[in-house]
Amino acid sequence: MKTYENFNIEFLNFLLEADPEGFANVIEMTISDIENRRNLIEESYRAGIVDDVVDSAHAVKSVCGQIGAEKLHQISRDIELNTSTETLKHTKDYLKQFDDEYKNVKEILLRFKKEHT
Repeated sequence: MKTYENFNIEFLNFLLEADPEGFANVIEMTISDIENRRNLIEESYRAGIVDDVVDSAHAVKSVCGQIGAEKLHQISRDIELNTSTETLKHTKDYLKQFDDEYKNVKEILLRFKKEHT
């Protein structure tokens, strides 16, 4: 099982083997989904809507778990579990961590796609 730093690509290999022709689309949709959800987290944070922050973080956590983005999965989990009306102010700090790690995840996904399509 090949791994990258904070990334387990076992599921990506599975997707590639299962549907080589559709693989590139899956990568692009995954990147788009994570970026859209990240933006929803920030918009909900700014609007003070705790439930939407939690729901969007949960969605990102699920996607990251599926693709093997272990650190981003953990950050999303932290947002999901540690966000409440009292702790909403900390979401900004989590978003900084999220953005830093997402750069790595996106780079790995795009590199993996380029190497295999």
